[in-house]
Amino acid sequence: MVPVVIFGVFVLAGAVGVWLMMRTGDSVAEPSTEPSRATEQPPPPSQRGEAAPTVTPSLPGETRRSEGSAVKEYAVGDTLVRDHRSGDHAPIDIPPSVHPAEARRLTSNLVSEVGQKLKVIVKDCATGLPAGARGKDPRLEGQVVIAIKSKRVTVTGAAVELRDVTDASVASIKRCIEEKALTVTHDADETDLASYDISLAYAL
Repeated sequence: MVPVVIFGVFVLAGAVGVWLMMRTGDSVAEPSTEPSRATEQPPPPSQRGEAAPTVTPSLPGETRRSEGSAVKEYAVGDTLVRDHRSGDHAPIDIPPSVHPAEARRLTSNLVSEVGQKLKVIVKDCATGLPAGARGKDPRLEGQVVIAIKSKRVTVTGAAVELRDVTDASVASIKRCIEEKALTVTHDADETDLASYDISLAYAL
């Protein structure tokens, strides 16, 4: 009876060992209780509190002025001047000669011929100006307005200023030039033209 009992004990021990091995091999991993973490994308600028860039539209060729800079507006004769220069500058005292790109242009020869006649008048009117009244760069700057009718050029308006000149006769010289300029005529093979500005610049 002893050998049978011992054999039965070995059989029982082997069966328990096989059962334990099978239970260990068939174990299933339990799911993790921690939530899965997905890759978070950064929020758009509007949700992060960042301000979107501001773009100010501008026209081609437009020059923009910094904030706080004022544009000076004033009249010179019949011309409204919008002065965009920065800093402290004296107002323009001679009407600017503006010729739009699409406007009619007179030939340079005609403008030069009229200018030569005006130069003679400037020289005559400034003859009595004392040498001591002239500075380092004495000159005349101005503008005349001409018209063309039946192939004849006439000066219809004149405005001049004497620069770097200090003398009591300056006012009378200006008046002499502006009055005599209105007497200038010139023949030209040009069609009629109501008004045309010409800038003047002569050394004194």
